[in-house]
Amino acid sequence: MVATFEWAEILAQAAADRQNGDFSSVANALLYAHTLWHKNAFRRFCSDRHLIEEKVLPGNPAWDQFTSEYEADYVASQIMESWKVEPDRYPPPAFLGDVACQVDYILPQGGTRDMNNDGSG
Repeated sequence: MVATFEWAEILAQAAADRQNGDFSSVANALLYAHTLWHKNAFRRFCSDRHLIEEKVLPGNPAWDQFTSEYEADYVASQIMESWKVEPDRYPPPAFLGDVACQVDYILPQGGTRDMNNDGSG
């Protein structure tokens, strides 16, 4: 329950920061670290170990290993550093834009995505 309130605070602060024009805030970095970067890290973790993402569930030893290795707060601090060092290279676009444009972070339920697939099956 505490995590839910903490997450709600992060979302509210990120929204307020963006409304005020601060796209490089701590809350926005945490938002990215807990969403897009987390999903990308999980996909990479599974791929490196030849695991099927859908089968790596809470309680599974691989899930426990991933959750112990992925540190969202550290990732958020790295995101903030990248924004300070190279702001033009790492623009923090709107979150909905990230989700809409970054298809590499989202896989269809139940399978992998073939970039050369014409949609016929």
